[in-house]
Amino acid sequence: MRFKLISCEIFFREMSAVVARSPHFIDIEFLPKGLHDMGSSSMLTRVQEVVDRVRDYDAILLAMASATTAWRG
Repeated sequence: MRFKLISCEIFFREMSAVVARSPHFIDIEFLPKGLHDMGSSSMLTRVQEVVDRVRDYDAILLAMASATTAWRG
């Protein structure tokens, strides 16, 4: 299977380790950890833009920290 992993760069080591052990093809895109500082609507807009660009994968995987309330809504 082909996956697109969109992750906060704070998880760089963890996601790299997971991808290295996976039997599947996983294409990683790291988003800057400062994204949380943008506020909820800006952060969600940015993540949605990245998701909307994804093509030709079986699934999209998200790995984002929830250190703020930005994911509400």
